[in-house]
Amino acid sequence: MVGDAILLRAADMLTAYAELIRRDGASRVEEHHYITEVEWVAGELRARASSTSANAETGGDIQASDARRVSARSEGDMIFVFGSNLAGRHGKGAALHARQTYGAKYGVGVGPTGRAYAIPTKDEQIRTLPLECIAPYVTDFLAYARDNPHLEFAVTRIGCGLAGYMDVQIAPMFKAAPENCHLPDGWRSTHR
Repeated sequence: MVGDAILLRAADMLTAYAELIRRDGASRVEEHHYITEVEWVAGELRARASSTSANAETGGDIQASDARRVSARSEGDMIFVFGSNLAGRHGKGAALHARQTYGAKYGVGVGPTGRAYAIPTKDEQIRTLPLECIAPYVTDFLAYARDNPHLEFAVTRIGCGLAGYMDVQIAPMFKAAPENCHLPDGWRSTHR
């Protein structure tokens, strides 16, 4: 859809701008305050674009490819890995799907619960976490997956929906993912 492509391109541009300010340092105090607003707008644009193309059964914000990949296996066979917030308010996107379908417990924003595993990409106030804050949660998940080789994990595009990050920013965090982690299309090849 052309409208979705425009929204996603605008979101990518805003995210890149925020990253430039962070990397190069803000020259003015108002730029520091602007980063949060730019990241919020980018997340909203991505959410609106994905909600029009997502599978209606999943609450609208899960990408259709994630929904198809996960449903290709029996729900009882997979642990559903989703992006969450630290408050554990699973009200939208993949988090809502995890709560409704896989028994993710409301109020639990980190780790295993039901047949799901929460990786925080947002804080308690539902603001997007910086990548360096998300990475340790991914590391903890990968250790859990390695410690449980008898389980299979369907990893959604955590951080790439409502949190507003791009696949190329999140996928490298999963470079050490064991074979029992079923990653989104292209994530294994992104970092190899």
